[in-house]
Amino acid sequence: MPAPQDEERLLAAAKKQLRQASANKFTETDACDRSIEADEDEGEGVQQHVRATRNSKPSSGPKPKNQSYYPDMWKAAIGDGKILFAKIIALENAFPTKEADLSLASQCLASVITEFKDKGLVFEEGYNQTRTMDGIVFAEGTTYRGKLKKMASDHVVTYYADDLKTTKFYDNQQGHLADIAAKVERLVGAQTMFHKDGVDEHGKVNNFMHPCIRDLCIKFFYSKEHHGLAHHYPNEFKDIVPERAVALVTTAIRCALDEYKTGDRKKVDFTGDDYLKVYRMIIQMIEVVNSKPHRQAKWKECRRQWARAGWAKYAQDEVNDTIFSVDVSD
Repeated sequence: MPAPQDEERLLAAAKKQLRQASANKFTETDACDRSIEADEDEGEGVQQHVRATRNSKPSSGPKPKNQSYYPDMWKAAIGDGKILFAKIIALENAFPTKEADLSLASQCLASVITEFKDKGLVFEEGYNQTRTMDGIVFAEGTTYRGKLKKMASDHVVTYYADDLKTTKFYDNQQGHLADIAAKVERLVGAQTMFHKDGVDEHGKVNNFMHPCIRDLCIKFFYSKEHHGLAHHYPNEFKDIVPERAVALVTTAIRCALDEYKTGDRKKVDFTGDDYLKVYRMIIQMIEVVNSKPHRQAKWKECRRQWARAGWAKYAQDEVNDTIFSVDVSD
Protein backbone atom coordinates (compact mmCIF):
# COMPACT_ATOMS: atom_id res chain seq x y z
CA MET A 1 0.00 0.00 0.00
CA PRO A 2 1.08 3.65 -0.36
CA ALA A 3 3.93 4.81 1.86
CA PRO A 4 3.31 6.49 5.25
CA GLN A 5 3.96 10.00 3.89
CA ASP A 6 0.63 9.82 2.07
CA GLU A 7 -1.20 9.66 5.40
CA GLU A 8 -0.74 13.40 5.97
CA ARG A 9 -2.67 14.12 2.79
CA LEU A 10 -5.45 11.76 3.81
CA LEU A 11 -5.69 13.24 7.30
CA ALA A 12 -5.82 16.72 5.79
CA ALA A 13 -8.69 15.59 3.60
CA ALA A 14 -10.46 14.17 6.65
CA LYS A 15 -10.07 17.44 8.56
CA LYS A 16 -11.41 19.35 5.60
CA GLN A 17 -14.33 16.98 5.53
CA LEU A 18 -15.12 17.71 9.18
CA ARG A 19 -14.82 21.48 8.65
CA GLN A 20 -17.28 21.30 5.80
CA ALA A 21 -19.78 19.20 7.70
CA SER A 22 -21.12 22.10 9.76
CA ALA A 23 -21.36 24.42 6.77
CA ASN A 24 -23.06 21.72 4.75
CA LYS A 25 -25.79 21.41 7.37
CA PHE A 26 -26.82 25.02 6.81
CA THR A 27 -26.47 24.70 3.05
CA GLU A 28 -28.58 21.55 2.96
CA THR A 29 -31.20 23.14 5.22
CA ASP A 30 -31.44 26.23 3.02
CA ALA A 31 -31.69 24.09 -0.09
CA CYS A 32 -34.41 22.00 1.50
CA ASP A 33 -36.38 25.11 2.49
CA ARG A 34 -36.11 26.49 -1.04
CA SER A 35 -37.24 23.17 -2.46
CA ILE A 36 -40.28 23.05 -0.17
CA GLU A 37 -41.25 26.61 -1.08
CA ALA A 38 -40.96 25.81 -4.76
CA ASP A 39 -43.01 22.65 -4.34
CA GLU A 40 -45.78 24.63 -2.72
CA ASP A 41 -45.71 27.23 -5.49
CA GLU A 42 -45.72 24.69 -8.30
CA GLY A 43 -48.06 22.25 -6.59
CA GLU A 44 -46.49 19.28 -8.38
CA GLY A 45 -44.29 17.75 -5.67
CA VAL A 46 -40.62 16.87 -5.62
CA GLN A 47 -40.60 15.46 -9.14
CA GLN A 48 -40.90 19.01 -10.44
CA HIS A 49 -37.27 19.60 -9.39
CA VAL A 50 -35.65 16.53 -10.85
CA ARG A 51 -37.38 16.43 -14.21
CA ALA A 52 -35.31 17.98 -17.01
CA THR A 53 -37.08 20.22 -19.49
CA ARG A 54 -37.34 19.01 -23.05
CA ASN A 55 -34.80 21.50 -24.38
CA SER A 56 -32.48 21.52 -21.38
CA LYS A 57 -28.76 21.02 -21.99
CA PRO A 58 -26.74 18.39 -20.10
CA SER A 59 -24.64 19.65 -17.21
CA SER A 60 -21.15 20.77 -18.20
CA GLY A 61 -19.71 19.76 -14.82
CA PRO A 62 -17.73 16.61 -13.96
CA LYS A 63 -19.38 13.27 -14.66
CA PRO A 64 -19.23 10.07 -12.56
CA LYS A 65 -16.57 8.70 -14.91
CA ASN A 66 -14.25 11.53 -13.80
CA GLN A 67 -12.35 11.44 -10.52
CA SER A 68 -13.13 15.12 -9.93
CA TYR A 69 -16.83 14.28 -9.72
CA TYR A 70 -16.49 12.69 -6.28
CA PRO A 71 -16.13 14.29 -2.83
CA ASP A 72 -12.74 14.54 -1.17
CA MET A 73 -12.37 11.19 0.56
CA TRP A 74 -13.65 9.19 -2.40
CA LYS A 75 -11.46 11.25 -4.69
CA ALA A 76 -8.42 10.45 -2.53
CA ALA A 77 -9.25 6.74 -2.47
CA ILE A 78 -9.59 6.62 -6.25
CA GLY A 79 -6.26 8.45 -6.56
CA ASP A 80 -4.45 5.94 -4.35
CA GLY A 81 -6.22 3.11 -6.16
CA LYS A 82 -4.73 4.42 -9.40
CA ILE A 83 -1.25 4.42 -7.87
CA LEU A 84 -1.70 0.84 -6.71
CA PHE A 85 -2.90 -0.14 -10.18
CA ALA A 86 0.17 1.55 -11.69
CA LYS A 87 2.27 -0.72 -9.50
CA ILE A 88 0.56 -3.71 -11.12
CA ILE A 89 1.34 -2.26 -14.55
CA ALA A 90 5.01 -1.84 -13.65
CA LEU A 91 5.62 -5.07 -11.78
CA GLU A 92 3.02 -7.65 -12.78
CA ASN A 93 0.77 -7.05 -15.77
CA ALA A 94 2.00 -4.35 -18.14
CA PHE A 95 -0.88 -4.57 -20.61
CA PRO A 96 -4.11 -5.62 -18.86
CA THR A 97 -7.36 -5.72 -20.83
CA LYS A 98 -10.59 -4.33 -19.45
CA GLU A 99 -12.51 -7.44 -20.40
CA ALA A 100 -10.22 -9.75 -18.44
CA ASP A 101 -8.61 -7.52 -15.82
CA LEU A 102 -11.10 -4.90 -14.62
CA SER A 103 -11.30 -6.96 -11.44
CA LEU A 104 -7.66 -6.02 -10.72
CA ALA A 105 -8.61 -2.35 -10.66
CA SER A 106 -11.62 -3.16 -8.49
CA GLN A 107 -9.41 -5.00 -6.01
CA CYS A 108 -7.00 -2.05 -5.89
CA LEU A 109 -9.75 0.41 -5.04
CA ALA A 110 -11.38 -1.94 -2.52
CA SER A 111 -8.02 -2.41 -0.81
CA VAL A 112 -7.49 1.34 -0.50
CA ILE A 113 -11.01 1.91 0.83
CA THR A 114 -10.44 -0.74 3.49
CA GLU A 115 -7.10 0.82 4.43
CA PHE A 116 -8.67 4.26 4.78
CA LYS A 117 -11.43 2.93 7.00
CA ASP A 118 -8.92 1.01 9.13
CA LYS A 119 -7.15 4.34 9.72
CA GLY A 120 -10.41 5.83 10.98
CA LEU A 121 -11.10 7.98 7.93
CA VAL A 122 -14.76 8.60 7.20
CA PHE A 123 -16.14 8.51 3.67
CA GLU A 124 -18.86 10.89 2.53
CA GLU A 125 -22.32 9.33 2.62
CA GLY A 126 -24.32 8.59 -0.50
CA TYR A 127 -21.50 6.84 -2.38
CA ASN A 128 -20.32 3.27 -2.74
CA GLN A 129 -17.62 1.65 -4.84
CA THR A 130 -19.01 1.19 -8.34
CA ARG A 131 -17.93 -0.29 -11.65
CA THR A 132 -17.56 3.29 -12.90
CA MET A 133 -15.02 4.02 -10.16
CA ASP A 134 -13.22 0.79 -11.04
CA GLY A 135 -13.07 2.02 -14.63
CA ILE A 136 -11.38 5.26 -13.54
CA VAL A 137 -8.72 3.23 -11.75
CA PHE A 138 -8.29 0.90 -14.72
CA ALA A 139 -7.81 3.84 -17.10
CA GLU A 140 -4.66 4.71 -15.16
CA GLY A 141 -2.95 1.87 -17.01
CA THR A 142 -3.17 3.73 -20.31
CA THR A 143 -2.22 7.03 -18.65
CA TYR A 144 0.76 5.50 -16.87
CA ARG A 145 2.14 3.83 -19.98
CA GLY A 146 1.52 7.05 -21.92
CA LYS A 147 3.68 9.03 -19.48
CA LEU A 148 6.44 6.45 -19.78
CA LYS A 149 6.24 6.44 -23.58
CA LYS A 150 6.44 10.25 -23.73
CA MET A 151 9.49 10.22 -21.50
CA ALA A 152 11.04 7.44 -23.57
CA SER A 153 10.48 9.47 -26.75
CA ASP A 154 12.38 12.36 -25.21
CA HIS A 155 15.21 10.08 -24.08
CA VAL A 156 15.82 8.32 -27.39
CA VAL A 157 16.43 11.66 -29.10
CA THR A 158 19.37 12.16 -26.74
CA TYR A 159 20.73 8.66 -26.28
CA TYR A 160 20.38 7.46 -29.87
CA ALA A 161 21.08 10.81 -31.51
CA ASP A 162 23.68 9.43 -33.93
CA ASP A 163 21.24 6.78 -35.15
CA LEU A 164 18.35 9.18 -35.69
CA LYS A 165 20.25 11.44 -38.05
CA THR A 166 22.51 10.98 -41.06
CA THR A 167 25.99 12.37 -41.58
CA LYS A 168 26.06 11.50 -45.27
CA PHE A 169 25.04 13.72 -48.15
CA TYR A 170 22.20 12.55 -50.36
CA ASP A 171 20.77 14.07 -53.51
CA ASN A 172 17.23 13.56 -52.25
CA GLN A 173 15.20 13.17 -49.08
CA GLN A 174 14.57 9.51 -49.79
CA GLY A 175 18.25 8.66 -49.40
CA HIS A 176 18.37 10.58 -46.13
CA LEU A 177 15.38 8.69 -44.73
CA ALA A 178 16.67 5.32 -45.94
CA ASP A 179 19.95 5.86 -44.09
CA ILE A 180 18.16 6.59 -40.81
CA ALA A 181 15.79 3.65 -41.34
CA ALA A 182 18.77 1.32 -41.78
CA LYS A 183 20.33 2.55 -38.53
CA VAL A 184 17.09 2.08 -36.63
CA GLU A 185 16.69 -1.41 -38.07
CA ARG A 186 20.10 -2.26 -36.65
CA LEU A 187 18.90 -1.09 -33.25
CA VAL A 188 15.51 -2.83 -33.13
CA GLY A 189 15.93 -5.62 -35.69
CA ALA A 190 17.36 -9.10 -35.17
CA GLN A 191 20.50 -7.76 -33.46
CA THR A 192 18.43 -5.72 -30.95
CA MET A 193 21.37 -3.46 -30.27
CA PHE A 194 19.24 -0.80 -28.59
CA HIS A 195 19.38 -2.41 -25.13
CA LYS A 196 23.10 -3.29 -25.16
CA ASP A 197 25.96 -1.24 -23.73
CA GLY A 198 29.14 -2.66 -25.19
CA VAL A 199 31.01 -5.47 -23.44
CA ASP A 200 32.50 -6.04 -20.00
CA GLU A 201 36.11 -6.84 -19.06
CA HIS A 202 35.53 -10.45 -20.06
CA GLY A 203 34.27 -9.51 -23.49
CA LYS A 204 30.67 -10.37 -22.56
CA VAL A 205 27.85 -8.18 -23.87
CA ASN A 206 26.19 -5.90 -21.32
CA ASN A 207 22.56 -6.77 -22.00
CA PHE A 208 19.83 -4.37 -20.84
CA MET A 209 22.41 -1.93 -19.50
CA HIS A 210 22.19 0.81 -22.11
CA PRO A 211 22.42 4.29 -20.52
CA CYS A 212 18.99 5.15 -21.90
CA ILE A 213 17.43 2.27 -19.95
CA ARG A 214 19.32 3.24 -16.82
CA ASP A 215 18.40 6.91 -16.88
CA LEU A 216 14.78 6.32 -17.84
CA CYS A 217 14.35 3.82 -14.99
CA ILE A 218 15.77 6.33 -12.53
CA LYS A 219 13.81 9.31 -13.82
CA PHE A 220 10.51 7.50 -14.16
CA PHE A 221 10.43 5.32 -11.05
CA TYR A 222 12.49 7.35 -8.57
CA SER A 223 11.34 10.91 -9.23
CA LYS A 224 9.02 12.76 -6.87
CA GLU A 225 6.37 12.97 -9.56
CA HIS A 226 3.10 11.05 -9.29
CA HIS A 227 4.52 8.19 -11.37
CA GLY A 228 7.54 7.74 -9.06
CA LEU A 229 6.51 4.38 -7.63
CA ALA A 230 9.71 4.02 -5.60
CA HIS A 231 8.44 6.60 -3.13
CA HIS A 232 4.99 5.02 -2.89
CA TYR A 233 6.35 1.47 -2.59
CA PRO A 234 9.92 1.69 -1.25
CA ASN A 235 10.05 -1.99 -0.29
CA GLU A 236 9.87 -2.97 -3.95
CA PHE A 237 12.39 -0.39 -5.19
CA LYS A 238 14.72 0.52 -2.32
CA ASP A 239 17.47 -2.02 -2.98
CA ILE A 240 17.10 -2.85 -6.66
CA VAL A 241 15.13 -1.86 -9.75
CA PRO A 242 12.69 -4.77 -10.32
CA GLU A 243 13.22 -6.80 -13.47
CA ARG A 244 9.66 -6.29 -14.71
CA ALA A 245 10.05 -2.54 -14.32
CA VAL A 246 13.17 -2.66 -16.50
CA ALA A 247 11.30 -4.81 -19.02
CA LEU A 248 8.50 -2.22 -19.25
CA VAL A 249 10.98 0.64 -19.68
CA THR A 250 12.87 -1.30 -22.36
CA THR A 251 9.61 -1.97 -24.20
CA ALA A 252 8.73 1.74 -24.09
CA ILE A 253 12.14 2.61 -25.56
CA ARG A 254 11.58 0.07 -28.32
CA CYS A 255 8.22 1.71 -29.09
CA ALA A 256 9.84 5.16 -29.19
CA LEU A 257 12.51 3.92 -31.62
CA ASP A 258 9.91 2.20 -33.81
CA GLU A 259 8.58 5.65 -34.62
CA TYR A 260 11.69 6.19 -36.75
CA LYS A 261 11.62 2.88 -38.65
CA THR A 262 10.79 4.65 -41.92
CA GLY A 263 13.45 7.30 -41.31
CA ASP A 264 10.86 9.96 -40.63
CA ARG A 265 9.16 9.99 -37.24
CA LYS A 266 5.61 8.67 -37.23
CA LYS A 267 3.62 8.30 -34.01
CA VAL A 268 3.25 4.76 -32.67
CA ASP A 269 0.83 4.01 -29.82
CA PHE A 270 2.16 2.12 -26.82
CA THR A 271 -0.62 -0.48 -26.60
CA GLY A 272 -0.86 -4.14 -25.76
CA ASP A 273 -2.05 -4.95 -29.26
CA ASP A 274 1.32 -3.87 -30.62
CA TYR A 275 3.73 -4.33 -27.72
CA LEU A 276 2.57 -7.15 -25.45
CA LYS A 277 4.47 -9.59 -27.66
CA VAL A 278 7.60 -7.39 -27.49
CA TYR A 279 7.28 -7.10 -23.71
CA ARG A 280 7.04 -10.88 -23.33
CA MET A 281 10.02 -11.36 -25.63
CA ILE A 282 12.09 -8.99 -23.49
CA ILE A 283 11.12 -10.91 -20.35
CA GLN A 284 12.25 -14.12 -22.05
CA MET A 285 15.55 -12.49 -22.97
CA ILE A 286 16.03 -11.43 -19.34
CA GLU A 287 15.40 -15.03 -18.27
CA VAL A 288 18.16 -16.13 -20.64
CA VAL A 289 20.51 -13.60 -19.03
CA ASN A 290 19.58 -14.95 -15.59
CA SER A 291 20.32 -18.51 -16.69
CA LYS A 292 24.04 -17.66 -16.79
CA PRO A 293 25.45 -17.13 -13.25
CA HIS A 294 28.07 -14.57 -14.33
CA ARG A 295 25.57 -12.57 -16.37
CA GLN A 296 22.89 -12.81 -13.69
CA ALA A 297 25.23 -11.45 -11.02
CA LYS A 298 26.31 -8.58 -13.27
CA TRP A 299 22.69 -7.79 -14.20
CA LYS A 300 21.60 -7.78 -10.56
CA GLU A 301 24.47 -5.54 -9.46
CA CYS A 302 23.67 -3.16 -12.31
CA ARG A 303 20.07 -2.79 -11.10
CA ARG A 304 21.27 -2.29 -7.53
CA GLN A 305 23.48 0.56 -8.71
CA TRP A 306 20.52 2.11 -10.52
CA ALA A 307 18.43 1.96 -7.35
CA ARG A 308 21.18 3.62 -5.31
CA ALA A 309 21.53 6.30 -7.97
CA GLY A 310 17.78 6.82 -7.95
CA TRP A 311 17.58 7.31 -4.20
CA ALA A 312 20.66 9.54 -4.24
CA LYS A 313 19.08 11.74 -6.89
CA TYR A 314 15.87 11.98 -4.90
CA ALA A 315 17.77 12.87 -1.73
CA GLN A 316 19.64 15.57 -3.65
CA ASP A 317 16.33 16.99 -4.86
CA GLU A 318 15.20 17.15 -1.23
CA VAL A 319 18.33 19.13 -0.30
CA ASN A 320 17.85 21.48 -3.24
CA ASP A 321 14.27 22.13 -2.12
CA THR A 322 15.39 23.13 1.37
CA ILE A 323 16.17 26.76 2.15
CA PHE A 324 18.96 27.38 4.66
CA SER A 325 19.63 30.68 6.38
CA VAL A 326 22.62 31.54 8.55
CA ASP A 327 23.69 34.70 10.30
CA VAL A 328 27.43 35.39 9.92
CA SER A 329 27.43 38.95 11.21
CA ASP A 330 29.92 39.83 13.98
